[in-house]
Amino acid sequence: MKRALLPSLFLAVTAALSLNHAKETSSAPPPLKALMVTGGCCHDYEQQKLILSAGISERTHIDWTIVHEGGTSRDHKVSLYKKADWAKGYDVVVHNECFGALKDDAFVNGIAKAHADGVACVAIHCSMHSYRAAKTDEWRKCLGVSSYNHQSHAPIKVRTVKKDHPIMKGLPDAWTTPKGELYRIKKVWDTATPLAVGEGATKGEEHACVWVNEYGKGRTFGTTLGHHNETMLAEPYLDLVTRGLLWATGKLNDDGKPLAGYGSPDATTTVALEKAKDADGWVSLFDGTSLDHWQRGNGDPVDGGWIITDKKELYRSKRTGDIFSKEIYGDFELEFEFKIAEGSNSGLKYRFGNYGGQRIGAEYQVLDDTKHPDGKRGADRLTAALYDVIPTYAQKVTKPVGQYNQGRVVARGSRLQHFLNGQLTVDVDQNTDSWRDALEDSKFRKAKDFATKPGRIMLQDHNDPVWFRNIRIRRL
Repeated sequence: MKRALLPSLFLAVTAALSLNHAKETSSAPPPLKALMVTGGCCHDYEQQKLILSAGISERTHIDWTIVHEGGTSRDHKVSLYKKADWAKGYDVVVHNECFGALKDDAFVNGIAKAHADGVACVAIHCSMHSYRAAKTDEWRKCLGVSSYNHQSHAPIKVRTVKKDHPIMKGLPDAWTTPKGELYRIKKVWDTATPLAVGEGATKGEEHACVWVNEYGKGRTFGTTLGHHNETMLAEPYLDLVTRGLLWATGKLNDDGKPLAGYGSPDATTTVALEKAKDADGWVSLFDGTSLDHWQRGNGDPVDGGWIITDKKELYRSKRTGDIFSKEIYGDFELEFEFKIAEGSNSGLKYRFGNYGGQRIGAEYQVLDDTKHPDGKRGADRLTAALYDVIPTYAQKVTKPVGQYNQGRVVARGSRLQHFLNGQLTVDVDQNTDSWRDALEDSKFRKAKDFATKPGRIMLQDHNDPVWFRNIRIRRL
């Protein structure tokens, strides 16, 4: 098994999914052009950029460009910000960064200016503490609040104080985050309107934790919620941030409903990668003619190593690295065909997560059960197993090496199913003791939420020959 790495600097994520995954029409509006800037100390930005981009993409019609840099630095200058027109071409910038020690006033003013000139701003958690060491107030004016410290870690009780605001309509009046780190708001600027307050570790002490702001020609939606991944994965949180983004970009009506095409019942999907979708919602990820749906781990195009044969197969011809779907999937049905050479090992992975800096996901095992050493290590290593976690049923039938098998994966909520040549080989509910026991006995025991989050589809390069064809997927 080979663990996959995701890009760390510049990741383009294209997704345009309506709230109800409605069918395509020719009248769909263009997707929102969104830039996410992330990186810095103290937070799991590698995972959070995926949680946010995937979660928001499942709720509205949006295209993503993600800039992630700075490592764990507190004073890094994001390279893009050095350009005078750094936000040109974007409808909205989502800030989820943590560079609190940066003191360059002119640099900070350049960040704020793009929003004063009219580009919508969504500011999340430590963005409020970023650039706090600078003397200029322009970033704080852009945010609408001033904050310099926070309480200790504890779940946050969120209470709506502006129920009639479009963003808050339809959201819970009160909810509690799974985990939290409540920021102390020293000042709410006159241009800002708090929408919700939170109570964290210090009982009886509430601070604004959700608000909107007017800054120059632009709008800002801000929330200090979001230190932990568990909070970001909560449905109320993703709903809140999506609605805030729609409000900031002028795509949320006064009644709290998104404009047509951005989440309402007649919203549609028109992203180029999904133009091949058929009447039942299937999208061909590989039809034997192109690799347009795939990329390398660093976001680069697939060139060499993975080749298309004259038989319209995707053949892993030499060691070149794993390849990933360009889009992210949570609940889906995936069908594919595969064959292997004698003694070969490969796999198809899904629902990645970030654990201790390593990217791992559930794997539909692809193996020569007879000749590869893994075939003698147990049924959880055999073809169509959920690798190292759930064994295959004993009655499975695998075709001989050199012949194509039909694989199928169905991931719906907590239930994961694998099929081989039409037979069910794995059927497990992640909410059961049997799953928890199996996970505890696996190499993924430290990843308690293993295979529960949206992620890319990955084809594994295990340094062995493998062929795939007729790969198609539909969202559930």
